[in-house]
Amino acid sequence: MYEVMVEKTFDSAHYLENYDGPCARMHGHTYKVQVTISGEKVDTKVGMLIDFSDVKLHLNKIVNRLDHQVLNELLDFNTTAELLAKYFYDELNKTIPSHCILKKVCIWETPTSCATYYES
Repeated sequence: MYEVMVEKTFDSAHYLENYDGPCARMHGHTYKVQVTISGEKVDTKVGMLIDFSDVKLHLNKIVNRLDHQVLNELLDFNTTAELLAKYFYDELNKTIPSHCILKKVCIWETPTSCATYYES
């Protein structure tokens, strides 16, 4: 099994709705998105599972919509790290070639805290 991973960072503000704590107030993060793709076969001609540049292209399209924005104003769900991970997963999964599997998406809110979404 082969696996590739791509990361991207972006800055956005948000607040947690229906939450009793400091994160209910507007605050910002430098988010890091990690996308992991797996598959059993690499291209026989080049030896790649998937081109990093293709993954980055699709990831950048999503990030560019969210970068330096208030997430609550753009997205129709409570902008927890868990739900952001699922959002990225769902959006990216539409672009993954059939010979690959989008294994997981991790959203890091801080250098020590992340949430992951994957399908079992």
